[in-house]
Amino acid sequence: MAMAEAKTSAIPGFYKLARKERLEHVAKFSSLSEEQKRQLGTDSPLGFEVADKIAENAIGLHCLPLCIATNFIINGKETLVPMATEEP
Repeated sequence: MAMAEAKTSAIPGFYKLARKERLEHVAKFSSLSEEQKRQLGTDSPLGFEVADKIAENAIGLHCLPLCIATNFIINGKETLVPMATEEP
C-alpha cells in the first residue's frame, strides 16, 4: 500500500513555474473545484455590475495581481497565503 503524499506549502521554485502549473499546485493543495480553477485562470476583470452588488458605494475597479505566498505554517497547519499585491 502506497503512503499518501504529505501536504506541504513548501513549493521550491514556485515563482519559476508557468501560471498554469502554479494554479495546479494551488488547486491540488487547496482542493479547488474545476469552477474555482476556471475563475482563477481567467484574465477577465470583475464587471462593475458585480462589484456594485458586493461592495457599497463602488465607483470603479482596481486591478492587482492575485499572488500566493508559499511555505507558511499557521497554527501548526501548512498554509498557502493569498494576497493581492504589486511588487517587482
